[in-house]
Amino acid sequence: MLLFTQGALITTSAALGPLGLDVLHYRTSDSGIAQILGTDLTATVLVAPLCVWIGRLAWRGDPAAPVLALAPAVFTVYVWTQLLVGNEFGRLPGNVEWFSPLLLAVVGVGVAVAVRASSALRRSTVPPWGRRLERATGILLLVVAAFVVVGIHLPSLVDALQEIPSGYAVLSTPNAFWVVKACDLGVVAPAAVVLASGLLRGRV
Repeated sequence: MLLFTQGALITTSAALGPLGLDVLHYRTSDSGIAQILGTDLTATVLVAPLCVWIGRLAWRGDPAAPVLALAPAVFTVYVWTQLLVGNEFGRLPGNVEWFSPLLLAVVGVGVAVAVRASSALRRSTVPPWGRRLERATGILLLVVAAFVVVGIHLPSLVDALQEIPSGYAVLSTPNAFWVVKACDLGVVAPAAVVLASGLLRGRV
């Protein structure tokens, strides 16, 4: 039931935003709106149908449902947290605060799906991974973490910490800039490193 609710909520959010009825106006720059359009399109075309499909699997008791459910749950929590708190309040026009209950609901249901899926995984019997697969996955996660830190964020972070930064993102939408940095550098990259460490040591 939660997965069906999640699909309905993200579809509603996308329909109200710039991709659909355009009554939900985010307080961000033109480039930010372009990114939101892409996110809403992905959510509508891919994530919402995925929620319905996985929800049907869970309804039938398919053992694959919990691990599959983590993908849309993590996506919605990651994206909609930024859509909720990454606006330029007091700087740019918009009305996103009027839709904050909807955005909070998307995040809350995503967290609930992730918690229930994790709980179901802990109760289930997961087939053991081979050491080769564990090591390969651990190395891949370390590469992803390094790319997130060094390839995506380090250049703009170094610029933002200068006395007079020149980057477009930090100057035009500083709140969104730092929210994304906090999510990726404070949550995504460390989580990938911790999981990779466990896999490489055979403790996951």
